[in-house]
Amino acid sequence: MTQVYRQKPGIPARNVEGVMAVITPHSSEIHRLNAAGAVIWEACAEGATRAQLLDALLDAYEVSPEVATADLNQFLDEATQKGILVVST
Repeated sequence: MTQVYRQKPGIPARNVEGVMAVITPHSSEIHRLNAAGAVIWEACAEGATRAQLLDALLDAYEVSPEVATADLNQFLDEATQKGILVVST
């Protein structure tokens, strides 16, 4: 089954001078996303598979698939642990 990653409903996010800030309401913690994280975050607005997210990174940056995959995996792991992204099948 294919997993779909989505922004968790009710999570506020703002782009402030080129930096995406995402807030977890339960902890009032602010997460500053780098440019690659912002690409992934935006792609998750409507829901996206890991393959779609990888394609978004490869389209946005001149980077090898291996580097993009490693960055994507790290972001998805951290974002789901922090509760700003949810995964469904």
